[in-house]
Amino acid sequence: MERTAQYVLISEAKPGSKKTAGSLLYQDIGKLVSEHGDYKELVIQEIPELQAYIDKGWSGALKYSLTPNKNITSILDEQIPEGATVLVMLRGWSHLIMPGLISLKKKKQLRLVAYDSDGVRSEMLRFKFAFPLILLKNASYEHHFDFVWAASPTLKQHYLDKSIESEMLVKPIEGPIVTRKEPRPEAPDSQKTLNVFFAGNIYSKGQFDSFLQALGQFASAKSVRMVLHVCSGDSIESRIPESLTIQHHGWVTPGELDTIAEQCDFAYLPYPGQFYKRYYLKYAFPTKFGLYVSKGLPVFYHGPLFRNFDIIDKDSLGVCSDSKNSKELLSKIIDLTALLPKPTVQEALMHAAEAYTFASFKRRILQGLK
Repeated sequence: MERTAQYVLISEAKPGSKKTAGSLLYQDIGKLVSEHGDYKELVIQEIPELQAYIDKGWSGALKYSLTPNKNITSILDEQIPEGATVLVMLRGWSHLIMPGLISLKKKKQLRLVAYDSDGVRSEMLRFKFAFPLILLKNASYEHHFDFVWAASPTLKQHYLDKSIESEMLVKPIEGPIVTRKEPRPEAPDSQKTLNVFFAGNIYSKGQFDSFLQALGQFASAKSVRMVLHVCSGDSIESRIPESLTIQHHGWVTPGELDTIAEQCDFAYLPYPGQFYKRYYLKYAFPTKFGLYVSKGLPVFYHGPLFRNFDIIDKDSLGVCSDSKNSKELLSKIIDLTALLPKPTVQEALMHAAEAYTFASFKRRILQGLK
């Protein structure tokens, strides 16, 4: 009789800790894995050395060593059955656990599968000193992975270039995927209205201000009524042009979000441009992108122009700009509105949204478990 497959999910599940998009997706991975076969979860807080690392924060990374920690390895050996598939999320603490997993891989015939949410190397590059050596050591364990789920196109390609099987994995969108967004009819005597959808955080007041000014300039130049729908808990402290109307909905339910998005013509997607985040952004990909394309909305991406975002321009999913000059942003808004009536744009949005369906999520998870 064939033995039931066994999966061990090494997770960071500290009660009350902040839930990031990556950690929430990792929880979804765990739920699906538990339905697929014999499954157990190993919480890193149960390993004293790792709990001490978490308590100290990033300073613990400096203690990383290629030599497996005996206590950590002993616990892993005790908790992980022979022949298991081990799933680990690549975080700061993973540098302390990987040497032990690697030492057990051959001994216990383990299969190592990783989930990389934003390139753990990129997080370390925020620190200017002592980290080149750690990065070199970090690179030494990548080739031990049998499969990696990557959270962005660039990160997926990073692993494929190293001959490591990889698939892009993003958190599936709750609610329906819009298959075709028909133009909203305008009353014959009404002024044309363009509705812009924005759900999320205002990362930079200067960045947001410049976009508002560009929207106002577009409304005046084209004699249209421009409405920006803001679904965010952030307060708006910007100077609002007279030609722009802002409806600030605050945080809303998923159902209300769908209703508001249905009224809109395109979406605004800002991303932080702070200098210290430049390495993180090289690998990261905003989860809000999936929400927008799943609602049939072309995207105005406003942030650093790393390779991850090439698909927006290349696949006619919207436009990109890293400028804070309102005239340059106005030109991009004109380009974006020219895309709206094109059927090929809706087809591109539908294709992009497929990656955010639960069916796609499940298929990509099972790829890593085979």
